[in-house]
Amino acid sequence: MRHILDEDTSDEETCLPIDSPAPHEDDDLLLARTSALSINDQAPLPFQILRLWQVFLERVNPITKMIHTPTTEHLVISAMTNHSNISHKNRALLYAIYLVSAVTLTGDEAMTMLGLHKDEALQIFTQGLKMALNKVNFLRNYDMIVLQALVLYLIALQGRSNHDAVWVLSGVVIRIAHKMGVHRDGEKFGMTPFDTEMRRRVWWRIIILDCMYAATSGMNPTLLPLGCDTKLPHNINDSDFSPESKMIQNKEGTTEMAFALLLYEIVHFVKDHQMSDFEHLLLGGQDVEPGTPEYDLYRESLDKLTHLADEFDKTMCEAEKKYCDPSGGPLHVFALAFRPHILKEVRTMATPMEETPEWGTEVKNSHDNFFRIWLAHNENEQALHDVIANGPFAYSSKSLFHFDSLIFLAGQLVHCSPVGSFTERTWSLFDRFYRHHEELWNLSQHKNFQLARLLLKAWEPRQRALEQLGTPFEVPECVQKLRIAVSQAGLSWMSPREMPFQPTNGGGPGGMDQMQMGTNGSASTDMFQSPTMTGDWSMAGNLPTMDSMDTQTPQTPVLPIFGFFNSTTW
Repeated sequence: MRHILDEDTSDEETCLPIDSPAPHEDDDLLLARTSALSINDQAPLPFQILRLWQVFLERVNPITKMIHTPTTEHLVISAMTNHSNISHKNRALLYAIYLVSAVTLTGDEAMTMLGLHKDEALQIFTQGLKMALNKVNFLRNYDMIVLQALVLYLIALQGRSNHDAVWVLSGVVIRIAHKMGVHRDGEKFGMTPFDTEMRRRVWWRIIILDCMYAATSGMNPTLLPLGCDTKLPHNINDSDFSPESKMIQNKEGTTEMAFALLLYEIVHFVKDHQMSDFEHLLLGGQDVEPGTPEYDLYRESLDKLTHLADEFDKTMCEAEKKYCDPSGGPLHVFALAFRPHILKEVRTMATPMEETPEWGTEVKNSHDNFFRIWLAHNENEQALHDVIANGPFAYSSKSLFHFDSLIFLAGQLVHCSPVGSFTERTWSLFDRFYRHHEELWNLSQHKNFQLARLLLKAWEPRQRALEQLGTPFEVPECVQKLRIAVSQAGLSWMSPREMPFQPTNGGGPGGMDQMQMGTNGSASTDMFQSPTMTGDWSMAGNLPTMDSMDTQTPQTPVLPIFGFFNSTTW
C-alpha cells in the first residue's frame, strides 16, 4: 500500500519531514526547555482556571471520562485559591486540564475567555505541564494522577504534533502504565472499588489513544503486556460513587459514560475479530486472476469482511440500546454516529473494484481503487464532522485531521484527469477543508504553502479542460482565496508567463493538448526565490528549493479507521 502512495505523490510534491503542525512540540514533547520562569509564573489566574474547568466539563470530560469530576473539582477550587500550594503531581494534572481545554477553543474564544491568543495560551500551559512533570520526575515516580496528566497531554497533542512522535510518546505512557500494573484489574489485588474503577478508565483510554496514534503513524498498536485483564469501566455517573464507596455497580440505562463505553465496545470487537489480509483487500486483490486459487482466497476474504461488517452492526446496535439515548443530547448523537461511520468505511473497502460504478472509467487498477477508497474515507470524515459541527465536540474532528491526507488528494488532482466524478468530489472536499480548518491559511508554514501550490497547479489544467468542453463552472472558493493569499505574501507559484489568471467562467479557448499535466501546469523552479516577502513569513527561510526537494523521502498518509481494523498485535 505504501508504494502506491509513494508513486502518487512525487518527491517534488511532498512536505519535508521537518514541517510539523506544531514544530515546538515535535522536538520537545516532554522535557521542558530551560526557562527563567518558575512553575508558579506559569499559573493561570483564578478566573482563567474557572473558565478552563467549565470548558473541560463541557467539551473534554464527556468524551474522555478519565477523571472523577467531584474529586478533581476540589483540586480546581484549591488551585483558584492558592496555586502555589498545589503539589507537583496535582499541578501536572491541572496543567493538563488547562491545556486540553485550551485546545478546544477557537481563537476568538481564547481571547474572550482567557484574554490570551490561543497560541500563547497553549504555549504557557504546555510549558507549565512539562515543568510539573519534570519536577515530579515522572519517568521514575509512578503515580495515577501523573498518569492521568500524561494521558490528557496525549489527547491535547491530537492533530497538533507529528503523529509519529506522538505514537512513540504513547508507547512511553503504556510502559509507565505497565510498570504501575494498570493493565491488571484492581479487583484481583484487593484495591478499593474507587481505585479499581479509575485504573480501568485510564487503561482503556490509553488503549484507545495508542490504537489511534499507531494507525495514523502507519503502524500496528503497541504489543500489550501479557496477562492484560483490566475490565471495562462501569456504566455509572461520577456523582454515584466516591473514594469512600464500598461497592460500585453498573447503572441500568444511559449515563455520562455512554460515549466512552461505546468506544471501548468497538475496541473489544476489533480485538476479537482480526483481518490479517487487510491490506490485500484494500488494494483490491492486486495481480490476482479469476479462476486462480489466489482469486478464490481474495473473494473469500471479501465475504469474510462483509460478514464481519454485519456482525459489527448487530453487536454495536445492542451496545447502543444499552448505553445510548437518541434524544440524550450532543454526546449521544456523537456516539450514535460511530456505527454507521465505520460501516460505511468497511463496506466501501469490501466492494470489489470490478463491481464499483466507476469500473472501467475512473477505476482501472488497484491504484485507482485506492484513490476511490481514500476519497470516500475523507467524505465520510466530513459527514461525521457535520454531525458534531455545531455542538461542544466540534473540535474533536479537527483533532483527528491528518494533513498527509490532503497532500495525497492534492497530488491526485495534479496527476489524474482534470475532469470526472472523482475530481469533482475532491475539489468539493478541498473547499470544505479550507472552511473547517482555518490553520491551512497560514502560508508561513511551508506545508500549507506546499498544499496551496499543488492546488493552484492542479486547477489550471482543470479550468482549461472545462473551457474546452464548454462546461459552465465556478472557480472553487479555496482557489480564489489562495491566489490572493499567495500574491499578497509576495511569492509566485508559477513562472511569469503563467502569472495572468485564467477567466473564471467557462467558454474561453484552450487546446486539448494543454489538458495534460506537465505542460503549462508545471510549477517553476524559482517559486521560492521571490526577492521580497511580506506578512508573517518567519518560516520562509526554511523553504527548500525545488532541487533540494527531489532528495526528500515522501511522507505517506494512512487511513486511521483501516489501520484500526488491522490491529493484529493485541
